Formats: sequence, structure tokens, C-alpha cells
Amino acid sequence: MASGVLHHLDLENVVNEVFRILKPNGLLIAKEPLGINPILKWYRNKTPNARTHDERPLTTDDLKLLNNKFINKEIKFLGLTSLLSVFFRSKTFRQFLLNLDCKLSNTSLKYYFWYVLGIWEKDENISKNKTK
Repeated sequence: MASGVLHHLDLENVVNEVFRILKPNGLLIAKEPLGINPILKWYRNKTPNARTHDERPLTTDDLKLLNNKFINKEIKFLGLTSLLSVFFRSKTFRQFLLNLDCKLSNTSLKYYFWYVLGIWEKDENISKNKTK
């Protein structure tokens, strides 16, 4: 499980190395920030000291890279409307926003979420076919 690690590294090199060391049907599980949401991009630009110099949130191209090398077993997008819950102390409202996020994560808005949680599986045959 990689949690907030991949976006600090050269993703292409990491993906190739993880593929090399994983056993067949081994899993790469990662939770990483997404860098697609324009509001979050603006916030990151306004707060550069809140992060290290090597951080680069994942993009749709990064997700394609992972999906081309591995079998995408599951992907969840987290944190769109539920980010608003930090301003309120209502558990009911937070649950409402989490449920709304679940519904929105099945639409094209999923790429505007804050985080992605993915499970990718190594399959030697599929990866060999995708690189041909």
C-alpha cells in the first residue's frame, strides 16, 4: 500500500519497478492526490510552502499509465463535496456529503476529486500485450 508516496517520485520508473518486483497477480494499492481540480490547483499555487518541492499530484495521464501497465481492479475517487465538511461539525451533513461524493464519483466529475484510491493487479499477459 502506497499512501501519498507515488506523487513524490518519477511515476513511470516506479510503475516499471513495481511491475518488475510484484509476483503475478500481485497488487499495487495506492492512495494519491489528484491534480486536476482547478480550485485545488489554485490552492496549491497559493500555498507552495505547504508541500515539498517534489510533489506532483496525479493527472489523468498518470492514471492511464497505471491502467496500461496493470489491470485496474478498482478505483475510487475521494473528496469533492465532502471537503466542505471541515467547515461544519454536523455528522449528518458530513454523511450526506460523503454519499453525494459516492454518486458523483460515477460521473465525469470524478477527475475533480481530491484523492484517488486505486487497486491495480499485475498480469504478465495483459501488460505484454499492451506494450506491443
